[in-house]
Amino acid sequence: FRWGKAPLHILLGRWTAQAADLVLAPSARTAEELRRDYGVARVEVLPNVTGGLPLAGAPVSLPEDGSGYLLFVGRLRIRKGVEVLFEALRRAQADGQPLPKLLIAGDGEHRVALEATATAFGLTDAVSFLGRCDALRIAGLLSRAAALVVPSTYEGMPLVILEAMAAGVPIVASRVSGIPEVVLDGETGWLVPPEDPAALRIALAACCGG
Repeated sequence: FRWGKAPLHILLGRWTAQAADLVLAPSARTAEELRRDYGVARVEVLPNVTGGLPLAGAPVSLPEDGSGYLLFVGRLRIRKGVEVLFEALRRAQADGQPLPKLLIAGDGEHRVALEATATAFGLTDAVSFLGRCDALRIAGLLSRAAALVVPSTYEGMPLVILEAMAAGVPIVASRVSGIPEVVLDGETGWLVPPEDPAALRIALAACCGG
């Protein structure tokens, strides 16, 4: 089943997309991919939105590290590109370039491998794994972050980017999928090629004033 899961998902996705009266995509880039890869002509763009309802609950317990940390939010899977972020931090640390600590909010099937990579790269003091966090916790983390980092190799239209922008948090992200439709490089954030730790390191330094 493990080997056949991806082809099965693609087959079912193609069948349902072609059978649907209308397919909605969260970004123009995703709509193009649906037309090209799934042969679907009936595609419209309905962008993700955020900021509808205020979050209510107990005060959020923030990290003891203080403000100014880098923040990653998302499921820990290969396409999220966290290894690329670790490599950028490793290079910065090796050259004595100061960068804020990285907090990782999220969990997933790739967490064990990422923890091993952080240890192998000598980043155990620079990286903290927070595990799964609820919306209130994420809002609290964003309120004191120096930047949100999204080093993905593929995305649709990440809600966390919209939430960070609404909170006035700088964005450092890969130039993939729908991200360039909301983050303007050099104006509302920094965009870098995917899987390019050297470019990511430069962008992080620029964002953090290094």
